[in-house]
Formats: sequence, C-alpha cells, structure tokens
Amino acid sequence: MKQPDWQYELHVHGISKGKLSLDDFAELSKKLADLLGSKEKVHFGALKNGSARFQLKVEPPVRQTVSVQLLRAKNDDGPGANKVVWIDEFLAKKGWHGELKNEQGNVVINFPGAINKPAPEPVQTVQQASTIVGQVIKIGGRDETVPMQIRTPDGPFVDVNVKGREQARKLGHHLFGADLKFSGNATWTRDEAGQWSCSDMEVLSFEEPDPSSLVDLFASLQQVPDNQWHSVDDPIAEWKKQHREDH
Repeated sequence: MKQPDWQYELHVHGISKGKLSLDDFAELSKKLADLLGSKEKVHFGALKNGSARFQLKVEPPVRQTVSVQLLRAKNDDGPGANKVVWIDEFLAKKGWHGELKNEQGNVVINFPGAINKPAPEPVQTVQQASTIVGQVIKIGGRDETVPMQIRTPDGPFVDVNVKGREQARKLGHHLFGADLKFSGNATWTRDEAGQWSCSDMEVLSFEEPDPSSLVDLFASLQQVPDNQWHSVDDPIAEWKKQHREDH
C-alpha cells in the first residue's frame, strides 16, 4: 500500500469540498495552523472529497514536535488545549463535526462539534399580566397610547406603551429619575438559548418604590460584618447618589 504524502488529515463532516466557502476554508486553515504549531514547517497539502478533508504536510525536522503538541492538546495540557476548543466551537457553530487523523488513519483528536450541541429551544411568545421595574429614559407621542422606553436594572431596554395621556404626563416627570414599578399586559419572548425577555408592554399603572422597603433593606445590610454600608451615615441617600451616577 502506497504511503500517503501527508502526515495529518482533518475530516469535516457536514460539508462537502464543493460547498465549503472560501471564508470557512481560510478560518479552519488558520485554526489548524495554530493547533499544529511550527507554522513555517507545516504546509497545506490538498482538499479532498469525502466530506471535506484537509490534508496537511509536516516537514521531517518538526514532526516529533508537532506530534507532542497534538498529544498535549488532546490531554488538555498546555496552550494547545484552547485551540482544540476553538476548532470544536467553530465546527459546532456551523453544524459540523470532525476528527484529525494521522497518516496511519488513527484519530488523533476528535471534534464532536454539533453532535454535542443541544437542539435550540423553540422561540416562544406569551402575553400575560406582569410587573417590571425600570427607569424612564424616553417618552412622547401624539396618540392616546404613548410610546415609552425604559431601562431595566440589569441593562436591557424595553419599549412599552402607556395607556392614557394623563398617565403619560405623570410619567414624564420621572424622565431619567429613579426606577419605577410598571404593571400591565406584557409580551414575553423566549429565544433559542431559552432566555426570557420582555419585548413589549402596555403600561396600565405605575408606582414608585416603597421607601420603607429600602429602610429595611439597608438596616439588614448594616448588620452584616465587613459590609460597606455599615459605615455609611445615610445609606439611602448614598444609594440614590450612586444610582444617579450609574445612569
């Protein structure tokens, strides 16, 4: 049997040679070069059919070095381990999987890729009565239902509609003010990662946070040893100051 003129071959399953884009070819080639190392002595040999097969040639002086590097990477030892993860994540993102074989046909490193990737959650939307907390950052409109945008404490912005001009006028006084509690009919969407977010809301009422709840909260925090609030004379005033600076 004729000895192959390459030392390693990456089999990529899920894409054929003829369908592999130039961008994906370049990205995989770069990641392979990073994984094998000794870049001046490792060369591209050919791209073969049978899924997409990258054949790589390694010059004799560095073959032992490359072999050791791949073994360490496979065993999560050294910087090469991250490069295995990068290739696997790239293949998973494309919906592919693969394995790196040596010239004897033995699998050196397996890349499960999309095989281990969980199926995405179906996008789902529900509507229900809800309460959300946030800061008014934009409000205005000519109709009876007034558009408004709020920023929630954890960062995301939510576009809502305020029912009634009188209520919208009152909310205008809270523009860029403290967080408010909004109640109404909300639309919640679950994305493919399974995360829920409020995508829309018809605000029917709102209220300011109960100051007594803050008093109780900071009283409890001041009892905790080595807590920064223990030495603050007026924790609520300090909290409001920090809250304004954050915004």
